[in-house]
Amino acid sequence: MTLNRTYSFTLLIIIAIAFITACGKNEDEDDEKERVARGERIRIPVRTMIASSGTVVESLSVQGRLEVWRHEILSTPVAGIIREFPSLPDQLIEQGSVILKLDPPLNEAEEIAKATIKLERLTRALERLEYLKINAPVTVSANDIELARDAAGDSKRELSLLTERAGKRTIIAPFTGVLVKFQGVIGDSITEGSKFAELLDVSRYRIRLELPETSLRRLHLEQPVEVQALIDDTKAVGTVASIPASIDPEKGTGQVVIDTRMPPASWRPGGFSTARLVLQSTTGPVVVPREKVF
Repeated sequence: MTLNRTYSFTLLIIIAIAFITACGKNEDEDDEKERVARGERIRIPVRTMIASSGTVVESLSVQGRLEVWRHEILSTPVAGIIREFPSLPDQLIEQGSVILKLDPPLNEAEEIAKATIKLERLTRALERLEYLKINAPVTVSANDIELARDAAGDSKRELSLLTERAGKRTIIAPFTGVLVKFQGVIGDSITEGSKFAELLDVSRYRIRLELPETSLRRLHLEQPVEVQALIDDTKAVGTVASIPASIDPEKGTGQVVIDTRMPPASWRPGGFSTARLVLQSTTGPVVVPREKVF
């Protein structure tokens, strides 16, 4: 009877140990699954690369506006009445294109007629004096003939100026560019020398950049610069045209001018662009780009 009780008690202990062991294994397996799941949730991808020789370029990108190197104020060479603006404002026009056509002032025809009659009279008077000089020299002096010649010459020049105005009333573009700041409307009377528009040369651009003092020492004149327009992401190669000789004491910056000589046709004056300046280039047996370092 005692043996049976002992055997039963031992068997009960063995079963309890087996149960506890099985439960522990299940808990360990659950913990491992939870650990793996948690690792999946918080893992961060790490990019790897083979270490090798190369060059690391340190650059600086700064935005600025496109400015033209040259612009010309267009004015009327003669007085007149605006007849037509063949070229539209804020549009690209080619060299030699007609910009403005003028009609003569209302009283110009009368002035030409008076000048013509005056020249004819003075010419006849000069011819008469020259005839007398040959056929009756005592009746005319050399001074009279000289004065008559001067008067006829002045009258001829006056008539020539009046007639030449007609050819100056068609104004053409002196170079390829964009017309801006039109003034006047069709039918307006304008005087000689009146400004009517401005023409911007778009064959060359400059970009002014404000750079920190620490970056200026890394630049040099004629250094290549990549310029990208924000309007369409087109690019062109420019150069450093000037480096400031002084620093703004309040901002701690200096103004650098970038020159771009052959810009894309889509660029427009006043548009924003980004200039990428290379400040330093380092070559080594093993290099790692700065942006790859965490």
